[in-house]
This record gives sequence, C-alpha cells and structure tokens, in this order.
Amino acid sequence: MTMASNLPSLLQDLVPLVVIDVRDPGDIGKERLLMKATSDVDLSEFIIVPANRSGPSGIMNYNRLLFWFPKRYVYGGEYIRLYTRAGGYNVVEGRFGKEMATFHNFYWGLPRSIWTGFADTTAVIRISTWISKQVI
Repeated sequence: MTMASNLPSLLQDLVPLVVIDVRDPGDIGKERLLMKATSDVDLSEFIIVPANRSGPSGIMNYNRLLFWFPKRYVYGGEYIRLYTRAGGYNVVEGRFGKEMATFHNFYWGLPRSIWTGFADTTAVIRISTWISKQVI
C-alpha cells in the first residue's frame, strides 16, 4: 500500500474528529457545530478555529476566536456538539437519523452567531503538547 492510498486512514489517526456540519446557523439559541469521534479521544487535544475559505484549497485564519475543549474523553462513534451560546457541559442520549447516539454538548459562551457572515469554514487543530506561563 502506498502512502497516497493510505492517506485517509492516516488523517483519521491524526485527527479522529469528523466535522459533519453546522446546524441552525444564525440562530444563537440553536447554532452548533456537529462532529463525530472516529476513535476514542481526549478532546482537550483539540482547538476549533472558525475561518473563511480562501480559494479552492486554503482558508483565512481567524485565530482571534477559538475554542479549546476542556479535558473530556469521548468514545469512537459518539457525537460532539459545540453550541455557540452559553451553557454548561452535558451528555445526552438521542437520535441521529434512525440510530440512538451519545451527544457531548459543549458551549462556547459567545453572545452572537459566528457561522453566518463571520465564518463559513472550521479548522480542527490537534495539539498534543503545549506550555504556558502566567505573565501578569
């Protein structure tokens, strides 16, 4: 098997979150990014960055606005919903199509919609190592 033919599985190993879509864009009460975990994963290794398309294969970075997931583990096959509005983390069981599913609900805490007018693309960035230092 060549590297090129194995690329989808390699990408899945590197970023085991699949972005499905944004639901109810423009409605701050319901707007949410929907993703699915393709394998067991610690979500604290991921940052979501809203962006805009820049040509057929690029994006313009809006890194002034990002969401870094807290330390939470999800299993492969479970769904992650990132609501734009304020709220508290919870897990619910519900239907996705005809199947029962587990949904991990996270809340960004923003006062207005970001998926209409501001951004039309999302970048899912995996970070496995970082350092921080209090500077003030």
